[in-house]
Amino acid sequence: MTTEHTENAEITTNPEHSGPENVPSQSVEDQGRALYERGMQYINGNGVEQNFGMAIASFLDGTDIDHPDCILKASLVYFLGAGVGRNLETAKMYAKKYCSVAPNGAYVQIANEIISESLGAFNAREYLIGEQPLAQSENVAAAHSGIQPEPKFRVILVAAVFAILVVGVVAIYTFKDSLFGRSLGDGKIDISDIISDADSKAARDQALIVSARLIANADERKKAIQQQETARKEAEAAEEKAKEQALEQARLAKEAERVRLEQEAKARADMEVARQQQRAAMENSRSRSSYNSDVNNQQVNQMYQSAIIAMNQGQYDRANGIVDSLLQAYPGNPNLVKLKNDIQLAKQTALRRIVIH
Repeated sequence: MTTEHTENAEITTNPEHSGPENVPSQSVEDQGRALYERGMQYINGNGVEQNFGMAIASFLDGTDIDHPDCILKASLVYFLGAGVGRNLETAKMYAKKYCSVAPNGAYVQIANEIISESLGAFNAREYLIGEQPLAQSENVAAAHSGIQPEPKFRVILVAAVFAILVVGVVAIYTFKDSLFGRSLGDGKIDISDIISDADSKAARDQALIVSARLIANADERKKAIQQQETARKEAEAAEEKAKEQALEQARLAKEAERVRLEQEAKARADMEVARQQQRAAMENSRSRSSYNSDVNNQQVNQMYQSAIIAMNQGQYDRANGIVDSLLQAYPGNPNLVKLKNDIQLAKQTALRRIVIH
């Protein structure tokens, strides 16, 4: 959002508005003090609506000019996460800067506690909303040591500050066109424009943008962290599931291998039993065959001898019957054929003898 001031823009002073929106050109110390007081107004809602975004913006502007009040307040804001995302590294950075800018300050201990992360949240909040400027550490230290600042020096300091304020107001009215006629064309937030024209709607819109941007950045960082955590948990769950699946597959493969080996062993055992049974059957068959062969041979021999005896006794028909039965079992057997011929010859010889007698 861009804020533009016309050539007829005038600086208005609202006596009821106690904020340091209309800060004239001052010394670095007075500018830092004004930014500090403005930030504290927004922190505590004194005379303005409470707005941590505007408060941190004022404190950060003060850190740019090394004002110790603003530096330590900025550190406390980031330490607590007030209006911004809590960032201990940024808080420690500003705490170290405070120690560098005000090494003898009375609040160095607070900065050291922030650096060591030993500062309690309650104490940090009390220090953040405290109204006493931390840049008065020299006066605080002097009060603790019993040394009082020189009253005359105070008078001179007040007079000098008043003179600077007067000169600053005159300078602002003199150069108001060049100071306020520019815009924020580059899109960056210019806190000095907001301070100079806080009563205008555009300046209030800019203040809201500052706060919205800071809150949005914090929300985006929180969302990104949550997404990273979710992605990490999902990756861990997927990895665990993959491990479980791999273990289950390995177990199933091992079980399948065990079953296969058992089946192969059983098949080999069955084959061995079958071979043994086959060998036993073959042995039995050979035994039966040999027995039958022996029996058959004895019967054939007995029948053969019976045929010879019948032939010798002249019982040629009985002898032929025996030989014919044997030839049916053993056709073409030369011994049986010869015996049959002998029987025929003997029968014929016997018949001739009968005829002759």
